[in-house]
Amino acid sequence: MNKYTYRVLKRRLGWLLKNNQVTRRLIQKHIEKRNALSYPALLEYIETADKIKIRKCDLRLGIVKDEENLSFDLVPYWPKYERFARNNELTYSLLDFHRENWIEQAKNYDLIVWRPSSDPSVLYEQVSKTKYIEKVLSLRCYPSSDELWYYEDKLRVYYLLSSHNLPVIPAFITFSENEAFNKLDNLDYPVISKSNVGSSSFSIKKIKNRVVAKRYVRKAFSSGVDSGFPYMRQRGYIYFQKFIPDAAYDLRIIIVGKKIFGYYRMKPTNDFRASGAGLIKEGGELPLDVVKLALKVKEVMPGIMLAVDFLKPKNASSHLIIETSICISVSSPAQLRLGGIPGYYTLEDDKLIFHPGKYWLQELILEELINNMTGDQ
Repeated sequence: MNKYTYRVLKRRLGWLLKNNQVTRRLIQKHIEKRNALSYPALLEYIETADKIKIRKCDLRLGIVKDEENLSFDLVPYWPKYERFARNNELTYSLLDFHRENWIEQAKNYDLIVWRPSSDPSVLYEQVSKTKYIEKVLSLRCYPSSDELWYYEDKLRVYYLLSSHNLPVIPAFITFSENEAFNKLDNLDYPVISKSNVGSSSFSIKKIKNRVVAKRYVRKAFSSGVDSGFPYMRQRGYIYFQKFIPDAAYDLRIIIVGKKIFGYYRMKPTNDFRASGAGLIKEGGELPLDVVKLALKVKEVMPGIMLAVDFLKPKNASSHLIIETSICISVSSPAQLRLGGIPGYYTLEDDKLIFHPGKYWLQELILEELINNMTGDQ
């Protein structure tokens, strides 16, 4: 069993356990006990990063408490948002935004922040409520509804990037069953199939030949294809991406304001997927041409923070864009290290300048958001 099969089975088992009343109660008790032990360690860990200070402002901040399980890979965003708020003496409180009175809660704030979720059911709630808060209450949210429109939607990202002639990996996308079948003879196999949702390579499959592709299309336009989420299937469309066989790594560039971060994700042996494999290489400088391309991507996908994933085919002169994201796992090393020293880059006079320092992306996001709102740029 390879790493990805194991992860999918683990996710399915998790869903089954959570939806059983007996195991649900046992899991909740375990989480509460583990959180009591992990929270002090989490606070200590958070304090290892440099503090970010902004000019004092009269702003009411609402922080959605996105994740209760503090001990799961230190994933939660909210403790880092809270640290920033405390260090800058902001008026803030933690929100349980899943309750019926969420609208009344929202009215008490100028800015509401929460972690974008890759879970389609959670993302639906976030998109719906964010749109309401912005359009009806005229309040600021992070992520914004514009950012959420293309988050965790590979089709929308492809449409957006290709419409601006950016070098995205070529793909065939159709919502027509007849067109999908007619295309099978003209595909260059193998191809990579993807659903519009799914992180960490859960929905990514290699289609080896026409026979497999035909079976895949038939299933996609009938019962649906496994998306990695037990309650949701890929149905009614096809996304076939060109297979790049000889790329040794993915390169992720992360941009927050003028700060540039990045790291390499190495492809594991006997697998074509680097995302989700956990093989991180932090050493090595970021290529200037790729950073410039990432900045162009951010121009057409405006927002506070954007991560752009690239790969470089063997013997090619330039990188290709795989996809983008506005959510970075807290357990991922967002910062490149040079000589073991963490830091970020800025682009100055067509040169990348390295600045030492350890920072949480969540705090940099808040800094950028609040400076935009107060005009302190």
